[in-house]
Order: sequence, then C-alpha cells, then structure tokens
Amino acid sequence: MEQKQARIPHILFGIADMVEQRMNSLFPPLARDQTVLVRLTRTVQDRLEKLLFQRHPKREWGTFFTFGYRRTAWGLSVSIVDLLPPIHGELDRRSPIVTFHPDYISRMLDVRDQTRLGIGFVHSHPLEWGVVPSSSDDDMDSYFTRVSAPYGSGQPYVSLIFNRTPAGNLEFSGRAFDQQRWFVVEALQSVGDQLRRYRNALIAEPPLPNTTSEDPLARWTSLVGTEVRDNFLSARVGIVGCSGTGSPAVEAFARAQIGRMVLVDGQRIAPSNLERLHGSQASDLRCDPPPYKVSVLKRLIHEINPAAEVTAFVGNILDDEVFDELLRCDLVIGCTDSQHGRAALGDLSALYLVPVIDVGVLPKAQSDRITAQFVDLIRLGAQDPCPFCQGRISIPELNVELMSAEEKRRCRAAAIEATTRGDDGSNYWAGEPPQLPSIGYLTTVAGALASGYGLNWLLGTARMPHQRFQFDLNAPEFGFVADTMGADPDCTCSRFRGHSDQGDRSVTRPPHFPPAFRVESESPRELRLQ
Repeated sequence: MEQKQARIPHILFGIADMVEQRMNSLFPPLARDQTVLVRLTRTVQDRLEKLLFQRHPKREWGTFFTFGYRRTAWGLSVSIVDLLPPIHGELDRRSPIVTFHPDYISRMLDVRDQTRLGIGFVHSHPLEWGVVPSSSDDDMDSYFTRVSAPYGSGQPYVSLIFNRTPAGNLEFSGRAFDQQRWFVVEALQSVGDQLRRYRNALIAEPPLPNTTSEDPLARWTSLVGTEVRDNFLSARVGIVGCSGTGSPAVEAFARAQIGRMVLVDGQRIAPSNLERLHGSQASDLRCDPPPYKVSVLKRLIHEINPAAEVTAFVGNILDDEVFDELLRCDLVIGCTDSQHGRAALGDLSALYLVPVIDVGVLPKAQSDRITAQFVDLIRLGAQDPCPFCQGRISIPELNVELMSAEEKRRCRAAAIEATTRGDDGSNYWAGEPPQLPSIGYLTTVAGALASGYGLNWLLGTARMPHQRFQFDLNAPEFGFVADTMGADPDCTCSRFRGHSDQGDRSVTRPPHFPPAFRVESESPRELRLQ
C-alpha cells in the first residue's frame, strides 16, 4: 500500500472552466471510426443515480466502477458490473467538486490488480454545468490512464459524466481509453422493465430514416403517444433464426418501422419453408440455388420500409462477427431451436447485458390428430436466470451439435463396439437431436407474440406478465403455465453477470463451423431461375 501511495499525489479534480467546449480536441487522436456502447442494469442505475446526485444540484460527487468489455470491429462493448463507492474520507465532502484522497485511488488500483475487469470513474456535474468535460476532468482522465498504463494488464478506462436537465431527465457524456486511443461513448443503455437508451448529449442526433408513408404508426401513437415514432426508427433489433418463428417477428418489426435490424440464419429456403416462412414466394423455389432465408426477409423488410438498415448474416450466432453485431442491438429475439443457439443467447444476456426474448413452439400429434400446440416464451433480461438455470439446455444434445463429422463417426463406432461386447452403446452415441416439428400458423402466433412483447419492452409501455410462460392452443383456457425463478447462485450467469469477455461463456464456436458472411443484396447474383 505504501508503494502505491508514493506514486499517487493528493489531486483535486472537478469543474474549473465552465465555458470550455473542447470535446473534439481533448485527447487527439480521437477515434472517429469506432465507438463505445455502455450497458448497465436498472438496479445499478438506480444505485448510481442515488449516489451521484446526493449533493445535486450544486455539488459534485463520484464513484469508481468495474466493467466487463469486448473489443469489436465497431468499437468497445462495455457492461457495468458493480460500483466501488467511496467510503468515509475517500472523497472530500467539504469540497464542492470531486476531491480525491490517495486512499481511494489506492483502493481502486488494488481492485484493478486483482481482476480482469476494467475500472472506470463516473461523476456528476452541478445542474447548470451540463456534461461538457472541464479542464480538470481532462486532467483526471489523463492521470488515470497514465497510472494504469505501466501497472495494469491492458484493461480499458471509461469516464462518464452524469447530470440532470432542467426538466429532471438524466443526461450524460463519456469517453473511453483503450490501446492508446480515445473513443467517444456514444450511448448508455439501461436494462430493466423498460429499455432506456441515453445518447451522449455532446453528440448530434443522427438523422432518422424516412418511413414509407406520412404516418404508418398512427394507431400506435393514438394508443401510447407520439414518442413511438422516434423510438422505433432509432431502434436496432436482432433476430436469431429466420424461419417459422423468426420471419413473423421480422415482419412485425418491419411494419412497426424499426429502423435497423440484424438477421442471422445459416440456411437456404426449402420447399417445406413456404408454409411458414413469411416473405417467401413460389418463385424462390425455382431459383438455383434457392435464396438464403435472410435474403428473403431482407427483401420483405425493404418492401415494407425501403429506408430500413438491414444487416443479414448467413451463419451462426457463435461466429464472432455475428456476435459482435448483436452486441449493438437494443433487443434480440431468439427464434432458434438449437441447444447451442439458446446457450449463446443466454451468454449474450447474462455476460453482456443484452436483453433477449427467447421463443419456441412444439406441436404434438397422435393417430393423425394434433394433441398439443405449445408456445413457450422466456425473457432473458440482464438479471434473469439463464437457459441453463431454467433447465432449457440438454447437455448431451448440446455436445452432439458441437461435434465435427469425424467426432460423430468415432462416437458411433464406439457405440457399436460397446453394444457388441454387451454394454450400453448409448453412453457413447445416443443419436442426432430430433428435428422438432413446426407448422406455420403456430409459429406465426409465437413469433408475432414475441415481437409484440419486444416492441413494448423497447417503449416501456407493457411488459411480459411472467419471466417465462407456456400455453397450449389445444387446452381449455390455453393450459397456461407460468414460472418466475431466480438464477442459480452457482451458475456462471450469476458469478459473471456483466463480465463480458472477462467471464466464462458457456459455448463458443468450434473450428469446424463455417464462418459467417454478410448478404449485401436481397437478390444475390448466384440466383438463377430454372
């Protein structure tokens, strides 16, 4: 402790020059090609605001915080894990500005040395000062990056400024230092009953895409108000799995004028898809080869809203490029029936705080009669239990899905040998996971329902009534069953909540999985009508 204190002077940081508007020239070179997105749970946000604004509107206060992070092609994804609030004497309450005692900085460095997480600092400004960094804020950030560089293990540093507008609303600005470059924090997303997204007050709002008509959201605005349009146009939604349940969700989001969508699916359209894939046409089946499902849905979106920005991936959620793009989304809808896909969605929510709604269907039949028509919806919010906690993942099936063809061959051979000598061969190979049946009207019900809950979650106008529920269209009163459970404290989703790449993901892409690629056009050149 004494060694660290020797290199830490008693420093005064805070507001000094109210009129300096130097955001674009603070720490050149400022990275213009990349950005930073910060997420936190609503619980942490409430604690943070209570702490920061205890001396508002006249005086400042602040706290260090820990965060997980992931470096991506578009910038830095940051998820706040917890606060490191000052204890008595570590910040000077007599000062109107943030004044550090060396013990607080020393404690921060001790924490940083014991974790892979990043350490940041957030402080409030007095009401009339906005969120423009002062020269003292510049000195503080420059100092913390210098202190971290020789002794840290390469973690980024994040600096945030909070304030309230005269109307009482939260506003913020922020910047991050990583690998010798400064980045602007573009947005802050709070994940709770409502998905609140705050844009950096020092960045001009980007122009929203034009819609296809004067007021396509007239029924929405008559119901819940006029802010709907901007919220939907600026939103980014991801859909993982673009077939029976995914395609009606995509269509509902497109008709709600969602401005940006990320589509993920690895398959081309097949004849059986025509019955349940929204946007598919008979002419698609005459193409050689037939189009990818994401191409069909990209075409559908642009037929409804030509101004929508669509990023379409042919590939798997486990691909790094796909996963990184999903990290930019305000909300992700999971429409995959694979075990590894559902596990990755759980990681996206628990480790990176990306809100997810997972949806599935299961019709059953016996003696040529449909006996059950199950629809299952699960909310994977930032504090909800993961699919492993909920018993939604079959480990044997997950292992089979991740095997290479050679691994499967060896397991089959081992099962045959075991059976020959009189042992149970299923211990070595129990077969491929079964293909789950689905029918178009049932997948449409499920996908549309998931998109409806998603749209209301984005707006904060309604919420799913339960964390998980299931119903059966065949049963009286739909046989409704609900379950709200807590996360298993021994599960990695509890131990690494918000830790991002510094936590343990439950599943990663095996090397034999083909890499994903983007579909740039909804009418690829390779398509030829027969």
